[in-house]
Amino acid sequence: MNSTPRSAALCNYTILGSEVFIIEDMLRDQRFAANPLGNGGPGVRFYAGVPIKVETGYRVGALCIADVRPRTLSSARIERLRQLGKLAEAAIDAHAQSVRAGERRGRWPRRRSSCGSATACSGRSSASARLAESR
Repeated sequence: MNSTPRSAALCNYTILGSEVFIIEDMLRDQRFAANPLGNGGPGVRFYAGVPIKVETGYRVGALCIADVRPRTLSSARIERLRQLGKLAEAAIDAHAQSVRAGERRGRWPRRRSSCGSATACSGRSSASARLAESR
């Protein structure tokens, strides 16, 4: 599987919330038992993700982890995932500030992004892509 159809992407559920979203076992969770990521394709059983927000507060993506085996995360690991999400947000914000500074100095032409920030949006779940590439 090279990409995940938007309708099956687990990151969609993560982005809708403001906290870590966890599915310990997709095959036992009625909401996702029929999802092609779990019952076909890559065989994902476990998923955990945290929404990624930009400076404006818009959720633009998710930092997530997945496994082919069911898992339970400890509260310490959930907190680590949250912290990694904050690091990703900080990196995106720093890049956006750098782009704005370059625009002010005339180094780069001003660009408009479809998601309303200086960062680019992607319709593809990068975690799904990495999972598929690792197989």
